[in-house]
Amino acid sequence: MASQASYTAYKLIDAHIVSIQILDSSNRETLEKLKQKPIWKRLKAVQQGNIYPVDMLTWFESNLLAADAVINDLEKYNDKLSRIYISHNPTQY
Repeated sequence: MASQASYTAYKLIDAHIVSIQILDSSNRETLEKLKQKPIWKRLKAVQQGNIYPVDMLTWFESNLLAADAVINDLEKYNDKLSRIYISHNPTQY
């Protein structure tokens, strides 16, 4: 049963784009450990270079400074995200 749960979890996160919310340095250390695992390298988003770390506190705040920081993150990733969307939705254009 555990292998089925692992497979299901893998399928849920095997997306073309993954946003990883980073809270503090311990999260960064955990992410670095995760990057060493074989399953990490099998994820589509990793293979395509579409892993986007974002500051968790900023993304969950509700003030103008946080909104501006989120917009900056989105602008930073926008060009690549646009190309991914178009390539996976060709009938839209």
